[in-house]
Amino acid sequence: MDDRAYVLSRIKALRPSAKFVVYSHSSEFTDESANLGQGYHYVNLYDEDIDSNRLKTQRGQVIVHNTYISSFAYNLFSCWRYCHDPAGSFQQQLESLVKHNLKKFYAEQLLHRRNNIFARAILLETLLYEQQMMIPVINKRKTDTEFDRSVEIASQLMSSVISFHEMGHFYLLYQPTAWDEIVSDFRVIQTFYPQAIVHQSPTQIEEIRCDIMSVVFCLSQYTQLCGRETCLRLIAFSYTAYAVMFSLTRSAEATVNAQRHILEQVDFSSIKRPDCGFEYVFNIDIEMLKRCQLMLEFCQALAHDEGFTLFSETGSLPLPPTILHDFMKYVDIIMDSDDQNARGMALLVAESLHEHPAGIQYLYLNSKVFISNRTELVP
Repeated sequence: MDDRAYVLSRIKALRPSAKFVVYSHSSEFTDESANLGQGYHYVNLYDEDIDSNRLKTQRGQVIVHNTYISSFAYNLFSCWRYCHDPAGSFQQQLESLVKHNLKKFYAEQLLHRRNNIFARAILLETLLYEQQMMIPVINKRKTDTEFDRSVEIASQLMSSVISFHEMGHFYLLYQPTAWDEIVSDFRVIQTFYPQAIVHQSPTQIEEIRCDIMSVVFCLSQYTQLCGRETCLRLIAFSYTAYAVMFSLTRSAEATVNAQRHILEQVDFSSIKRPDCGFEYVFNIDIEMLKRCQLMLEFCQALAHDEGFTLFSETGSLPLPPTILHDFMKYVDIIMDSDDQNARGMALLVAESLHEHPAGIQYLYLNSKVFISNRTELVP
């Protein structure tokens, strides 16, 4: 079995739900001057399991680039950019758009863990009654070249924030001098890093190092595309989006665990509705939240050192100093709904799909490409 077949077999065993799996090796896209030794295996995929993005195997290190979470971050940025467009007046729509996308993410995380009535109902609610609000955002990309370019750059950068972090782990393991070189190139790190790692565990310290390396790598790759200020603001936005999504992932885990005792029964011959008494739980991923706070501070320090402002309501990408608080509040409110008809009908359809896993899987997969009036929406 060659390396490609071996790595793909490991991915299939560890990530059975992964889709669009593509293998390559770092030697195919990395210059030899990088001195990466034997390099690493690189697997691009789409998987609702957002953890474990680096594997140690008998054939070497495997870096997994999972585009699932970055696709949602990209949607959040699309909504943010749309609602802050100087040519429009759509800021009043921002809360509804952000809430919808985070709710859909939460619903998919629930369904990934347990295909029950509650998870199906929340997903159906987002698809049947809310998803149409994204149509103007998608149409904006089709008609506004500058808007489309800014979203495309943001999409690439948000994806890189994650993959560059995992590359950081590889560098720390196989090329430890890389960290010292980065520290010597950025005097801000020399002040910021010692303070950031106070009272941190060795594992947390490595995560902070890799986050710093990710920021530096992103600046190196994307500054020419969008400018230094916008690049730093995009990085800060990325970490903010990931902080709230990781918390929603933890919330989905806690909710599914709280519902383990529920035995679902649906009588298809009766009009009597089952009363399952679903409860849902919201948790905060404290570690990811702290990492996000640190990276916002790091980006702010870099911006200050270079003579510009990270947080501002003006510029090519407005970014308020309250961005993290503004996004984290959605963890508590994504299940709020004023449309009881939508919730009731979504629940009824969810019940009708009881013991029909192929049906909900078909619906889920097709929801990834939403077509209305020939407008395509890829999550």
